[in-house]
Amino acid sequence: MIGRERCMTVVRDTDGEKADFEQVNRDFSSAEVLFHAVAGEALGVSPTDYKCLDLLMQADTTPTAGRLAEMSGLTTGAITGVVDRLEKVGFVRRLRDPDDRRRILIAPSEGVDAKLAWVFEPLRQAVDAVIENEFHAGERAAIRHYLIRMTNLLREHTSLLRELNK
Repeated sequence: MIGRERCMTVVRDTDGEKADFEQVNRDFSSAEVLFHAVAGEALGVSPTDYKCLDLLMQADTTPTAGRLAEMSGLTTGAITGVVDRLEKVGFVRRLRDPDDRRRILIAPSEGVDAKLAWVFEPLRQAVDAVIENEFHAGERAAIRHYLIRMTNLLREHTSLLRELNK
């Protein structure tokens, strides 16, 4: 593996044992990806479809399919298929833009949060309990900081990979 020796970050865990951050991150990443794959399957959509729905639900405004393509990094053609599938299972709806009737906006369907809750609410509650009961305020701040930094790094490296693959 190219540059593997640079990726190895060994630190001391709280119990004094060596903790390999690379391995811990890989394990976490694998568990998260597999959870989302099974969650998508449980909801009757692919992991890509589900994550596009998640992006849509987090958007500040109601995007067009083109904007959703930009947000996800997928092509507009691929997004058309994603939206078709999500619409078919009742998770999204297409709306005419009130300012430009030629444009179509993609919006989460009414009540979609409730349709997703059975999959995600138990995990959200369990995570909240772990964070609240097992970490003090300073640790929570450090975890939050770490997750924000790693999210930004992942986004940067995703962009780099996209550029390399063009």
